[in-house]
Amino acid sequence: MKKLINVLLIAMILIMVFPFFYAISASFFSAADFTTYPAKILPSKLNFSNYLKVFNHKYFSTYLVNSIITGFT
Repeated sequence: MKKLINVLLIAMILIMVFPFFYAISASFFSAADFTTYPAKILPSKLNFSNYLKVFNHKYFSTYLVNSIITGFT
């Protein structure tokens, strides 16, 4: 019975953690990686240009401050 509970708990953890893992992994995808079939879980190469676009966005600091304020209120 204890093994069954452990297996169920591990399965639940994997189900809950996978979306976060995929979101972080997908942030490194290139446009070509999104259009491949079957879908990939890991990018073919790390693509940091997505992060450069975000950090160089005109209003990034405003969005960041608003998120921090909202998070603490």
